[in-house]
Amino acid sequence: MIEYMKRAPDGYSILGIETDYVISTALGIYKSKIEDLDYIGRVQMDSAWILTMPNSPFKGFDDVVAEAKKKPGKLLLGGIGLTSSEAITVAKLDKQGIKIKYISYDGGGELHAALFRGDVDIIWEEVSDVLHYVQNNQMKPLVACVGKRINGFPDLPTMKELGFDVDFPFFRGIAIKKGVDPVIREKLSQAVLKASETKEWQDYMLEKKMDASQSHLSGQEFGEFVRSYYNDLKKIIDETGFSVK
Repeated sequence: MIEYMKRAPDGYSILGIETDYVISTALGIYKSKIEDLDYIGRVQMDSAWILTMPNSPFKGFDDVVAEAKKKPGKLLLGGIGLTSSEAITVAKLDKQGIKIKYISYDGGGELHAALFRGDVDIIWEEVSDVLHYVQNNQMKPLVACVGKRINGFPDLPTMKELGFDVDFPFFRGIAIKKGVDPVIREKLSQAVLKASETKEWQDYMLEKKMDASQSHLSGQEFGEFVRSYYNDLKKIIDETGFSVK
């Protein structure tokens, strides 16, 4: 992001953005603002789980909450990065008296290995990244960390249903630096739309349990989505006092 903002707004350099971009911007890690970009289109929406091992004593997220209250700060949750949805969720739970220790890993491979080794009790991970483990009974989802139940897993409750105000969908999209010729911007937007309508992309989204019909947003809609997400995150950060130490 920092290097990208040094480039000229020529339409040839495009930026892939995701949830962590909005979090880092809301935390002030980036000097740029969300208004410094033009949003071309959202291409993907993914869900997240909190998972454990199949032989874990935790049968659902209620068991996790009970254990965290019984042994404050002893339960370990693994996630990716310090500026992440999972890190903020742990801060939110802490405000409700549910004290879970967050352990940050550099990537999915390290995170998954940590759960398999028993280094952490539970992990937070995107559905698409661990779906194969769940389907092969190598990981067990305990709760969905988004506002609605996950496609293909109708019996798995959401954190909101259990009384926790947590709804952190993962999104991915395309943006460009402000100042690009509107004609070029529109061509990019139409290219993103065309790609999102291909059978190959639709099949991929279905395979990964993502709702393709709810994923694509036009440039204007995507910009509104990012601004709304940013404002919600700012409120959460202010409420929890979350910061990167």
